[in-house]
Amino acid sequence: MRATHFPTPASMEVRLFLALARKWIIIESIFSRRRII
Repeated sequence: MRATHFPTPASMEVRLFLALARKWIIIESIFSRRRII
C-alpha cells in the first residue's frame, strides 16, 4: 500500500463512508443487544 497522499475529494468520501459505516455498526450492535435481551 503506497501513499497517504490522495486527492482531497476521494479522501473526504472515504472518511464520510467510514464514519457512516461505524455509526451503522454501532446501531446494529445496539439493536442486536436489544433482540438478545
